[in-house]
Amino acid sequence: SRVHFIESAIGMVFHAAAFLLLGVPPVYYLFMVYIKDIHANLLHSNVRHSFGWVGRYLIISPNGHHIHHSKDPRHHNKNFGAFFTWWDHLFSTFYISSEPIEIGIDDEEYNKKGFWYDTMNGAKHFLIRLIPGTRKD
Repeated sequence: SRVHFIESAIGMVFHAAAFLLLGVPPVYYLFMVYIKDIHANLLHSNVRHSFGWVGRYLIISPNGHHIHHSKDPRHHNKNFGAFFTWWDHLFSTFYISSEPIEIGIDDEEYNKKGFWYDTMNGAKHFLIRLIPGTRKD
């Protein structure tokens, strides 16, 4: 997972609180978490599928999400939706391509020294940005 475990834990607390406030039974929350995680793993796998009209108009497909991670500048700032595609249709960021897509980021510091290094490096960058006057951007 590319989501930091602290961000994931905080997100789960907010989502669970929203479900509780709406009076939704906890079993539905667990079902939603499982479906969301299965979908996220499918999107980030090497599966090439468009989901047909469902992937174009309702739920983001692996092909659609791969555009989001593409190195091709034509694909930058496209397909931001993590689950639904209608956000991208609403903001004109939806893009579909039948071409092979090369994914990744050039000259990035992660995925070179292992999981624990990347986790601690991400936590270090997060904490540094909390300290006033240490941001570089």
